[in-house]
Amino acid sequence: MRKTLLGVLAALLITGASVLATASPAAARSTKPGDPAGASVSGAYTFASNVRWWSKSYFYLNLLVRDTEADGVHAEGRVQTKDSSGRITSYPWHKAVGQYDQWVAKDTHVSNSAGIRSMRVEACRVGKALPTTCSYSSWKPNPWY
Repeated sequence: MRKTLLGVLAALLITGASVLATASPAAARSTKPGDPAGASVSGAYTFASNVRWWSKSYFYLNLLVRDTEADGVHAEGRVQTKDSSGRITSYPWHKAVGQYDQWVAKDTHVSNSAGIRSMRVEACRVGKALPTTCSYSSWKPNPWY
């Protein structure tokens, strides 16, 4: 009985190892977790979660933009990065437009061939009823540097 159980366990370990060995190269690539980032202004917020740094120039994230007021003004959010020379790059806006408590979630990635030393998110309230107001999260460093 003991030999049979040990044989089954050994077979499972060998099978598991072969599955891991044949996984896609992307699955085998090492990633480093990043800190979440959030920014808010009255009536809107932008939040980046599940930040995974793949290299010095590429990361993946879940971006959430949420409008929390029914006032005819909408929420916009985006990611910004900073390279080694301090140059800031802004990426496309994501908008939560519609009714009260409207939100948009986006699984996305950011890349920059100049390298990314850090990232942050920006949250804005935009519309004709109010002047545009924005807020930024703190800069979150790239752990590959």
